[in-house]
Amino acid sequence: MIKTTQYKNTPIGKIPIDWEVKKLSQLGEVSSGGTPSTNIEEYWNGEINWCTPTDISALNSEFLYDTSVKITNKGLKNSSAKILPPYSIIVCTRATIGKAAINLEPMSTNQGFKNIIPKDVDYKFLYYKIIAEEKGLKRIANGSTFLEISKTDFENYQIPLPPLPEQEKIAEILSTWDKAIQQTNAIIKKLEERNKGLADKLFSNNNWSKQKLKDLFSRITDKNSEGNTTVTTISAKRGFIKQQEFFNKTVASKDLSNYYLINKGDFCYNKSYSNGYDWGVVKRLNNFEKAVVTTLYICFRLKDCNQNSDFWELYFGNGILNRSLSKVAQEGGRAHGLLNVTSGDFFNIEIKVPTIEEQNFIAEILNTANQELKQYQNKLEALKQQKKGLMQQLLTGKVRTI
Repeated sequence: MIKTTQYKNTPIGKIPIDWEVKKLSQLGEVSSGGTPSTNIEEYWNGEINWCTPTDISALNSEFLYDTSVKITNKGLKNSSAKILPPYSIIVCTRATIGKAAINLEPMSTNQGFKNIIPKDVDYKFLYYKIIAEEKGLKRIANGSTFLEISKTDFENYQIPLPPLPEQEKIAEILSTWDKAIQQTNAIIKKLEERNKGLADKLFSNNNWSKQKLKDLFSRITDKNSEGNTTVTTISAKRGFIKQQEFFNKTVASKDLSNYYLINKGDFCYNKSYSNGYDWGVVKRLNNFEKAVVTTLYICFRLKDCNQNSDFWELYFGNGILNRSLSKVAQEGGRAHGLLNVTSGDFFNIEIKVPTIEEQNFIAEILNTANQELKQYQNKLEALKQQKKGLMQQLLTGKVRTI
């Protein structure tokens, strides 16, 4: 039965009256990790798991079974790394501060971690509580080159702790959501693989006629004479975003008069590569009536309204155009040796073009498949938000489980 409770004041704020405040050092043995010398070959490529922040970042669950890098017994003995037994809590205390995992195999870590071998506490509850404390852990980090939490500060970090039966119940509830998230992630991965294979097969017809891009599309070079419109684009990776967000994060000047002005349904190709831009990505303006686009893009629209615009969005998204353009990409004249495709190269590329009937058929199949994928992606986001809300309620005692 879920019920509310009374609170008491503590040095870390109000907590349920039957909860305690505990330092992390009181909840288990805390140890740091270490790195064997990278100059000694015999310390590496052994059989001992050696966790780095990359292993944690790649996780889709709370559990860590394996690591991408392994060390030898000699490497372990000649470093400050230690073997952690299964069900320890591995906590990033450098770089990705506050990220954590539960190891299910014996494991060591590099020095970017502080690790807890739990004692007199439910290990899953402790894991959930630590990841919920990410902001608090970042506040105690120090350093000029990079932020890091010292072992002493980590050991002295205080958390509210419910009685053990309630810890176990909270962990059980949150684990249920994690399982649902993992299952949905697995379905999404399979659907992504299916959709890619389906698209590759549908776009591989060698009997289609060949035409140049300029025969199907016209270039858009209209400048933004209408003044600032309601949207803009920041990068090919993110696509079209609201103008206010662009101003707040990207530019000091709000003069967009030199930008291209495009309409809903128009396409934009990112012709250059530099930091912050994804070379070769094509975006179609779908969610806004108008947009302004930087001159780093080649903007274009279909000449024939009978052509299926959805088909061409899917076609470009499959990367077929990029595979052709990469062969003609030149070194740009700007700094940093940027790859660059000229508008002439772009519009003279030959592509295979199916009939309108085939375009409609392919677009219908792939859009249906993508809609199914989107449904599961929406479900995943809902599950994550539900879990976040549960953590805020259960881990603070605002809602009681027993």
